Amino acid sequence: MIILDIVVVLLILALAHQSIGFFSKGKSLKSRNDLKNLWYYHLIFGLAFMLYTSNFGGDALKYWSKYGFHLGNTLQDYLQGGEGTAFVHLLNYPFVHIMELSYFTGTVIYSFIGFLGVLFFYLSAVDLIKSNVKIYGINLFPAVFFLPNLHFWSAGVGKDTLSFFCIGIFLYSSMRLKTRFPGILLSLFLLYNIRPHMAVFLLVAFGLSALIDGKLKKGYKIAMSLSFAVAAVLLFDNVMSYVKLDEVSTESIE
Repeated sequence: MIILDIVVVLLILALAHQSIGFFSKGKSLKSRNDLKNLWYYHLIFGLAFMLYTSNFGGDALKYWSKYGFHLGNTLQDYLQGGEGTAFVHLLNYPFVHIMELSYFTGTVIYSFIGFLGVLFFYLSAVDLIKSNVKIYGINLFPAVFFLPNLHFWSAGVGKDTLSFFCIGIFLYSSMRLKTRFPGILLSLFLLYNIRPHMAVFLLVAFGLSALIDGKLKKGYKIAMSLSFAVAAVLLFDNVMSYVKLDEVSTESIE
């Protein structure tokens, strides 16, 4: 399967550049160059994460394994596994069980997914930040996007990378809800199946932000807030079950 690994890695490298070009249309040359540098920077941290987990262990190795976490090794096992770990195995199933790609290739795939999260956060910041701040002569933006900790935990195989991607695309999509609403649905679907409690937090946060947004019409505010509140309530019981809470109390939460 080495040839298939090479093909997938080359495809991902090409897809990363295509994604930068597609999503950064209308942005400055500096922004496009920043994103290209961030891609390779992010990929380096993905490889560092791979080396770290290969030597010291970690959940990533189990996520990219046919027999990880003792969940079984058939597609049916993962389909019946519900949210969380089983769903991540389900996402990885075609790559691990069918294509039999290496852990290195899996890291490159997840590095790309994490980079998309970085890209969406970066493009959102470009639209939101109206003035820059200098610290020791360095512009805070985009320097903050090169902080190592932002990349190390969002470039490896696992839930962190997928969650980071979901939050990034949710923010990016929420800025132009009418044209990017599919991004909202995608992020909530994935995040609910990866970490249900984070999906509820995202819904509540977005509903509250809509209420205090001075640019939205009153009727639109109310409709959006109610919609997200209803969705959060509908998901609440499943989330409680997922995090193994029987009741909402200080003792059970602790």
